[in-house]
Amino acid sequence: MNKDTFWCIFCSTFIPALFIVLMCVFLICVDERVHVRNASLTRFDLDTYPFPTFHYNLSLLLTIYNPNWYNGIDYNHMEADFLYLYEKFDWVLLPDLYLHKKKIMRYNLTLGGNSTVLIGGSGIDSFKKSNETGYFSFELHLKGYKRCKTNANHYDFLYVCPFTLHVDHESTNKDNFEVVKCYSPSPPPSDSDY
Repeated sequence: MNKDTFWCIFCSTFIPALFIVLMCVFLICVDERVHVRNASLTRFDLDTYPFPTFHYNLSLLLTIYNPNWYNGIDYNHMEADFLYLYEKFDWVLLPDLYLHKKKIMRYNLTLGGNSTVLIGGSGIDSFKKSNETGYFSFELHLKGYKRCKTNANHYDFLYVCPFTLHVDHESTNKDNFEVVKCYSPSPPPSDSDY
């Protein structure tokens, strides 16, 4: 093989491949990674009269990581919904955010209060069973709109973070929490699905 043939093959394969790789790096926007890093539950009680009402104190650390090498991600109208037995009992509105490439955002969320819920008789029975062990299973739904730096369109996103907590009145079990990797169902549900 002479030099001219080598350079011809090199230019016809390597340069287009490099162009495709660079296009992928600059144009493709990889989804963020969402985790619940830590959480604690110091109160979770249920009053059934006159309506089922939760009384709770819950705190957690939620992180959003942008793994992209080039693209920043713009987030708007973000909301963290907290569910027990598929019923939303509290939510937190998060500020709009521009998350730069390879950066992480941390949210320390603290919830406390009372919430009337529609869990019915079977839900009350499930609560009583969980109350005997002190372990309760929750879901955090992170939803909103996002736009990548290279894309002009905003689109919906949803992450579901299932986690189980033990009621600890002294708030000493945070160190025992196992990190939860949140997942994105497809497609995201509409508000009417809550």
